[in-house]
Amino acid sequence: MPFSWAFRVPDRVRMLPWLSLFVPVLLGIAGLIGNVTIRSLAIGHPVSNWSSWADPQMLVSGIGTVCVAVLTFGFTEGAKTSFWVRARKGMPLSDVHYAWESTTSVAEAGKAIWRGKSLSVAWLTILFVAAIPVNAWLWAHSLYQGDVALSYNGTANIHITPKILPPFPLTLTINRPIMTAYREHLASTAVQFPSTVCDKCSVDTLTNEANKFRSMDDLMFSHYQDFLGSSFLPLPRQPNLYEGCMGLFTKLGQSLYGTRFGAMRDMYWWHYEDDAFGMGYQSHIAAAYARKPDIQSSSTWEHPCDVDFLSPMDDILDMYRQLAIRVSVIAAVHQNDTQYVPFVGERTERQWLANKKRAQLCFHSAMITHIVGILLVVYLHWDFWKLDREYSMSPLELMNAVAHCSDESTRSLLHILREAEDNASASRLKEFDIVGKGGVFNKLLNTL
Repeated sequence: MPFSWAFRVPDRVRMLPWLSLFVPVLLGIAGLIGNVTIRSLAIGHPVSNWSSWADPQMLVSGIGTVCVAVLTFGFTEGAKTSFWVRARKGMPLSDVHYAWESTTSVAEAGKAIWRGKSLSVAWLTILFVAAIPVNAWLWAHSLYQGDVALSYNGTANIHITPKILPPFPLTLTINRPIMTAYREHLASTAVQFPSTVCDKCSVDTLTNEANKFRSMDDLMFSHYQDFLGSSFLPLPRQPNLYEGCMGLFTKLGQSLYGTRFGAMRDMYWWHYEDDAFGMGYQSHIAAAYARKPDIQSSSTWEHPCDVDFLSPMDDILDMYRQLAIRVSVIAAVHQNDTQYVPFVGERTERQWLANKKRAQLCFHSAMITHIVGILLVVYLHWDFWKLDREYSMSPLELMNAVAHCSDESTRSLLHILREAEDNASASRLKEFDIVGKGGVFNKLLNTL
């Protein structure tokens, strides 16, 4: 299809198939590069970085739809070029006829193959229709949204009182005034984190273990300001792993790891092991019962799935969390130091992902169908440079000429085009009284 230029250009350039070949192919290549680039920029990045009306899925799907439209236009226009190229090569008119009909619909392509006219253009039409329409859908499903758990390190500004050495070892019991002061101090002291914690975030602080024990019952407070040593104690949240008690004891799914003396270790919901810090009770559970007498138990600990009680974990953590770094709350009344303590944070982020097998399959299929569409357009335009530039490249001119014939001659001419097994000579066609507009049909006869 010649392009209409607003200024004078050489005929050699003007008659090139700009709209039917070069524009669809160039737009198809640009769309392929654009979709691959957008997908690469989106994968592994937050969904919030993209606008809601122009997210990556919409962009690649829209670009794919535009490419499908322009490649379909290039395919239909290339069918006209392929028609005249085949007609000029001297092949049987029936083959030329079926070659053109095969590009108009899948049904005509199948009919040509059914009648033994296994033309390559018929198979290419079926391939084009099977591959191109799903291209935009494949691009849209080549990536998806998913929640990703992210962990990061940071420091929290926590109120502490370092370098305090009591004059005598203290025995921690639940009724000692020091524990009352300690709980009040924890309740009134805020921990400042460098960023706002969202609803889906959890922060695990690293607490400094008291590093001097006189005995299992007597705790000597640490007088060292050691916050970067191996004595940090992480407090990770652990999910309930016991399938028989799904939904129960969620708050009990806590663990305290890494203490040198095994204090408060393996604290899962079905089992508690602890070292009595001279609490006056045999276990943390007993201490929790003493603090909250309204806790009720409906079964024994040998059958945890039947237990119904209020979780004591909050009270346990209130008593012991950051016990090592908040030493000697008595001296804290007169000293107001702070220390940046490392912590490990976890948060959930919505990201664009493409690591599922379905997304990978859709991506590779979209690439293949996109490239196949471009190659088919190029194939149908092949040898366009061998055609003369003095006549229209559209086979509709032939149909227009036939439409002005008498009924009898039209039927005879169409019979020749349909049934001829060899080249129809110009002398045979000139037997019919045919008059075409502008002498187009006479030019066709002169080329046969």
